Amino acid sequence: MERISATTAPSRRRSAAFTLIEIVLGIALLALLFGGIFAVARGALQISAEVTENQQYSMRIHSYLELLRRTFEDMPGNGQVQLRPLSSRGHESEVALMEYPLAFAWSGVPAGSPVVVFKTSMGPSGWLQSRIYYLDEEMAEDYHENERLDTNAPNLLIMDEIKMLQWRFYDQRTEEWVTEWGIDGNQQQRPSLVELNVEFLDGSNPFAVIFWIPTVVNPEQIARSLNTGRGRQPGAGGAGGADGPGGGRGGRNGQGDGRGAGGRGEDRGNGRGGAGGRGQGGGRGATGGRGATGGRGGASGGPARGSFPGGAGGR
Repeated sequence: MERISATTAPSRRRSAAFTLIEIVLGIALLALLFGGIFAVARGALQISAEVTENQQYSMRIHSYLELLRRTFEDMPGNGQVQLRPLSSRGHESEVALMEYPLAFAWSGVPAGSPVVVFKTSMGPSGWLQSRIYYLDEEMAEDYHENERLDTNAPNLLIMDEIKMLQWRFYDQRTEEWVTEWGIDGNQQQRPSLVELNVEFLDGSNPFAVIFWIPTVVNPEQIARSLNTGRGRQPGAGGAGGADGPGGGRGGRNGQGDGRGAGGRGEDRGNGRGGAGGRGQGGGRGATGGRGATGGRGGASGGPARGSFPGGAGGR
């Protein structure tokens, strides 16, 4: 029977364990593996955060431009707009909307301001920012007289981190783009097109956006035309009756203050003046027919709204 010596058993047990160098190398490899996994995960999270931030910034830009487009296209017929540059390069400016109480109105913002100013100026970060100022009656009067915006007025920041912004309005009379509008009584009519050149800090190139201001009839002009009354437009008088016994009557298709010409009667006293036109203001009857004893005077104005008396009797 073979006998195992006491010196050989411990050496076999020591050969089955890891050495210190092997343990250190294993720990180093695990550290490198976990470090790589952590770096990849951190990079993926950072990229995801940047993509989300860029998407949010793009949504802010889209909402910003959509707000401007909706504001210009929904301008009422009596609304007016004024453009005033605040710097030589035109990057700082004020766009004032007058007689437009619902301009830039939303929940939490008082509606009904007589003047709403869209101002672009330098912000605390060193980049341009856009704010909306809502002026009351007193502030609006001071703004018109002194051309000075009260920055203590209720305002709202809608966009910041703008690298460049410039407004231009299209003048239909000269067919040119201008950087001032409505100052010193110039350009009483509002422009039909508004151009916005803008560049943001998202790394995109500068681009231009054109907004359309619709041509709408001013309701104040319609009200004034209705209050002035009718029948002021001149119209042709009715045609005279044919010559012959009894005399004819003037035609009734004249409008305004036209006169119907009288017919010439041959019988005594039967000549009859032409009837007034059927205009809105009522025509005036012509002179009487030329009967021997004298015909009748012309009839009064037409049945629509006649108010003038008949003409004098004929000879």
